Amino acid sequence: MPHYEFFCQECKKLFDKILSLVDYEEGEVLCPHCGSKKVEQWSAFSASTAKKGDKIVPILKKQPGFVDEIVLVSDPDSNRVLALSFWKTSEDAERYQREQYNSVRATLQSLLEAEPVVRTFEVHTSTGHKITAGKAA
Repeated sequence: MPHYEFFCQECKKLFDKILSLVDYEEGEVLCPHCGSKKVEQWSAFSASTAKKGDKIVPILKKQPGFVDEIVLVSDPDSNRVLALSFWKTSEDAERYQREQYNSVRATLQSLLEAEPVVRTFEVHTSTGHKITAGKAA
């Protein structure tokens, strides 16, 4: 069953719930800390799929030169995440790093167990990464 992560607008706390897809679609999620109905989904994980970035991807899509984002979540440890963003030019990536990265990082701060490591690479080879969420191996 998928594992969902929610953020409570009332008490400002994150919490996890394991819900069947039917329960998720039909149910009402309440914050276990304060009982509020004012919750929003931040992420969803299952054994073979991961959806992360409901807040971040829209910000990235507005950035000049942004091409794509791939988020990989470790099967044995769903707290280990690798996010790869692709940009048209290194200048576009550097502009994002200077102008937007800190606000994106601040949005994710409560989820971080360690400081993110940012590295820049040139794409050497690509066969096109139209891979659907799920097992890519």
